[in-house]
Amino acid sequence: MIEGFNLTYAVLLALPLLVFFAGAHDLLTYKIPNFVSLALIGTFFIFAAIHPDFGWRLTGLHIACGIAVLIFGFALFACNLLGGGDGKLLAAIALWTGPQDTIEFIAVTGVAGGVVALWVISLRSAFWGYLFYHIPGVRNLFFAAEKKQNAFPYGVAIAFSLYAFLPQTEIFTMATKG
Repeated sequence: MIEGFNLTYAVLLALPLLVFFAGAHDLLTYKIPNFVSLALIGTFFIFAAIHPDFGWRLTGLHIACGIAVLIFGFALFACNLLGGGDGKLLAAIALWTGPQDTIEFIAVTGVAGGVVALWVISLRSAFWGYLFYHIPGVRNLFFAAEKKQNAFPYGVAIAFSLYAFLPQTEIFTMATKG
């Protein structure tokens, strides 16, 4: 082991980096690649395997949270209220947040989603919409989903929520305790 290096920190660092990528990609393309959710799932299992306080019981509870949020995301997707990539990303993050923090994380994400929705609606308003639509290269940033008028980059809200919420989570506290 390298002096001062903790492998759990390195694995935990993957969570905000991958979620940042997902939020940025969603903002630019209105899509979240599947590899991001798969990488989050994989890094969670690596974290669970290498952390000494993470046993089978706790791993099972985290898996149950991820599955519950995935089912919830599928239901929202079926009702056309959430994108498929957004639901998968939420489920992968719920795997990390676990039973103690998932409900709060989803609530924070809902509030952040409302803020992002209002932001997108205001940018698509008459003046700002006209201005942004006619600037080459910026058009796709706000109008990538022109055929779906109600679409907005929920991955941005998910990323913001994770950054606001991560330091308070059980898994972050567990990874950073001395």
